[in-house]
Amino acid sequence: MTNDTTIQIPALPKLPVDGKEFFDVLMGEIEPDLVSDAVESLKEKYADETSEEHEVRMERYRNAIATYREKRDHYFESMADQVRQFEKALKESAEGRVTEMEQTRLQELEDMFSTDA
Repeated sequence: MTNDTTIQIPALPKLPVDGKEFFDVLMGEIEPDLVSDAVESLKEKYADETSEEHEVRMERYRNAIATYREKRDHYFESMADQVRQFEKALKESAEGRVTEMEQTRLQELEDMFSTDA
C-alpha cells in the first residue's frame, strides 16, 4: 500500500520584472500622477494651478506616498510569508518522498530475506 505523500504546493504570484514596474503598479492604484512615466509631465499638467491647489495636490501626494509605503511593506511581508510557506511545503514533500522511498527499499530487503529462508 502506497501512501500519498504529494503535497499541494501553492503557486506564487507573478513577480514584478524590476523595481520600477513594482512601484508603478502599486502607485498607479494609489495616485496615477506619481507613476514614473507621469512625473515628468506634472509641471506642464498643473501649470495653471493656484498656490492653494498646489498645496492640496502636494498633500494628496504626501498621503499617496505614505499609503504606497504601507502597501509596499504589506506586500513584502506577505511575499516573505508565502515564500516561507512554499519552502515548508517543498521540504515536507521532499521528506515524504524520501520516507516513502526508504520504506519501499526496506520492504524490498525484507522480501529478499524472507524468500531466502
